[in-house]
Parts: sequence; structure tokens; C-alpha cells
Amino acid sequence: MRKITISLLIVMMTAVLAGCGCDHKWQSATCEEPKTCKLCGETEGEPLGHDWQDATCEKPKTCANCGKTEGEALGHDWEEATCTEPKTCKRCGATEGEPLGHDFTPATLDAPKTCTRCGATEGEPVSFKKIDLDFLGEPYMKRVINEDMCVAVEDTKDHHLKVTFYDLNGNVVHEHDLNLNRSDGGYDGWIYSFVKDGYMLATGNEKKTEITVYDYDFNTIMEERLDEFLCNGNSNNTAELDLNSFNGINRVYNKNKETTYFGVDFNNGCECSVEDFYNAASECGVDPDYDLSKWSCYIYQDRIKGYFVGTKDEKSWGFIDLDGNEIRMFKDATDFTSSGYALVSNDGKSYDLIDTDFNVIKEGIVEAKGASIYENTNVINVFNEDGSEDHFLVQ
Repeated sequence: MRKITISLLIVMMTAVLAGCGCDHKWQSATCEEPKTCKLCGETEGEPLGHDWQDATCEKPKTCANCGKTEGEALGHDWEEATCTEPKTCKRCGATEGEPLGHDFTPATLDAPKTCTRCGATEGEPVSFKKIDLDFLGEPYMKRVINEDMCVAVEDTKDHHLKVTFYDLNGNVVHEHDLNLNRSDGGYDGWIYSFVKDGYMLATGNEKKTEITVYDYDFNTIMEERLDEFLCNGNSNNTAELDLNSFNGINRVYNKNKETTYFGVDFNNGCECSVEDFYNAASECGVDPDYDLSKWSCYIYQDRIKGYFVGTKDEKSWGFIDLDGNEIRMFKDATDFTSSGYALVSNDGKSYDLIDTDFNVIKEGIVEAKGASIYENTNVINVFNEDGSEDHFLVQ
């Protein structure tokens, strides 16, 4: 009997030493639980412990292993938007909205365009300087025709039309000689027209007018003959290039006869249709045959989307929109230069310099009895009380 009891005790001790006898199915340890058997619940080792990641602007403190969170997100630490940067978080760099954009004051004679918020500048100060065009002499006609060039036209005694182009420093750029003499002993009349993109020279008599249009690289754009005489000696029957080009498209026309003869494509260096000219003007929102019944003249200005005009009695000058509504009128004014500046006067004596937003750049910049600009240029012509003229380059 004792022998049996000892044997049973040994078997029981062996069973205890051998464990529970479970074929464990271990589940990996987690942050908060040790390695654990799915079948019997036996554990082994220790929990992993949380691997905490610091809180961010948008997320609370978070365990990288299990995703458990603790506390709250920090929230963005916003730095207000600037002219060039949107509202931005100092911690994480996240942005919201758009930059403010610069709030520029107009350029003056002393300072370029300057932002009122951040002090950034753009461009250069306005330049208003007197220039000497005496090299043009006193020909039949002289004119500044663009930012870089001016022209003098002389009708010589031997019936040659001499056309000389200069830069604004007086250097000859190009010369053009038209022989007006005919084989029958007579000589032809002539027409000229100089605009921003190019020029027209023509000769003719009572039977015809030969028209040639050039660009300012002095290439021939087109040649045409009209079977009628369109001479500048007869102001009621004169052909000319339109003062305004629309996206590089111009026309040869007769303002008094309200006739457009053909279009001129300065972009492609060729003639184009009348329809091409009107389509180009329409794309700019302009009627090139604008009704002048109220005004004495007009010049389309894409910088103000309107026209420079004078009243019929020439007692006031200024600007209207494309529908003919007054924008601003003065006792005297010039149209805007190609860079967007004009001289205006409320008394016809002292002239202020303004930009296209009608900001006064400089008060009383000149004293004169009148002023005008050479069309499509940056040169302003000032008429003095003593009959002399001064020229100013403004940019």
C-alpha cells in the first residue's frame, strides 16, 4: 500500500513539473499585455510599454505601436499672412488661405512703387527729364513716333521727299528718299503716316495713289494701288494709317470718307482683310469708328480702357470710358504716354503729373500754356508762353 502511494505522488509531481500540457498558441505582447496564450491564458515576459510620439498641432500624444492617445492636440500656432506668404503655423508649417499681396503706393519722382505693409519695392522711380530734339531742325514735319525713334520729313526743292529717322540722341537710324518727279515733267503729290508699329509713304496724281507700308525694321509690309488721288494737300480726301493698332492689326483708311481700304498685319508682316482689323478692335472692346458727335477727337487708351477726348469748344480735355461716360475732365490735359503718365491742368498754366489711376505723382511739375504728347510715345511736348517748346521724356 505504501509503495502505491509513493508511486502516485511521483506521477503527480511529474505532471506538475511538465506544465499544463497545453499546446500554446501565443499572441504577441502588446504595449499593455505580455505575450499570452490564446488557449489557456498563460503569459510569458512583460508588456512592451507604449512608444509615445509627442503631440502635434493636429494630433494628441500618440503611441506609435498601438495608436492609443493621451491628452489633446496642441493646435496650430498661427503666424499671420504676409504680402508674400499665407497664414502659416510656426510649429508644423501648415498654411491657410492666400498671401495678402502687396499694397503698392504709386511710384513717384523720388521712389519706386512701394508696399505700405512690408516696404517691398517694384520698378524704378518715375523719370521726368527734359530732352533736346533740336537736331530735328525745322523740316516740313517732325514727330516722335515711339520710345526709341523720331522722324523729320523734308520736301526738297527738286521734288524729293526726304524722310530721316533718328534715335532720341540724334543718331540717324534710317533714311528714305521718295522721288516725286514724273517722266512727263510733272511731279506727284505725297502722303505720310507714322504710327506706333510702322509707317506709310505714298505718292500719286489725279489717276492713282501708290501706297507702301513699312515696319520699323524698315521692311516692306505691303504695297497697294488705289485708282484715286488721296493727297495730304486735300484734307477731305487723305489716306492714313489708323493711329491705333489692335493686337498688331492696323488699317489704311480715309477718316473723312469713312472708308477702310485694307488691313495691315504688323505681326506677320503682310496685308490682311478689313474684317481682320474690325475683329481685332472688337476683341479689345473698341469701335474704331467711334461716334465723335460729342467730342472733338479721341485716342483709344488700353491703359485706362477708354478714350482721350476734348469737348467741341476745346474748353476741357480728359478721359471717357468705352461707352462715352466721363471719367475725368480738366481745363487742359494730355493723353497718357505709352508707360501710363499724363500732364493735367485745372487752370491751364500749372500742370500735374498723374498715372492711369489718377494718382498725382507730382504737383506743378511744369508751368506752360499747353501740353500734348507725341502719340504712342513717352515724350510730352510743352508749349511755353514765349512760343518756345520743351520736350520731356517720362517713364
